[in-house]
Amino acid sequence: MKHHVIYYVTLLIVLALGIGLAMYVHGQKQLQVALVVLTSIFYVVWGVVHHAVHHSFSIKIMLEYIAIAIFGISIIFFVLNIAL
Repeated sequence: MKHHVIYYVTLLIVLALGIGLAMYVHGQKQLQVALVVLTSIFYVVWGVVHHAVHHSFSIKIMLEYIAIAIFGISIIFFVLNIAL
């Protein structure tokens, strides 16, 4: 159980930093896009590693993490008013 807490705290910290940094560099659209995409890639990698170590990993799980990352990118772009 303690290992799960460490995984999730790490995930929350990285997601908060990614979003916070994207908000901090307001006006620098390319940097904001890069930060949001890198944060999303971290989320997918984190999910794959977490499930590979602690659960039964499958392609379905990986696709779910990718879908949620894409959805998250869309929401952040909308909230931050980033137009590609």
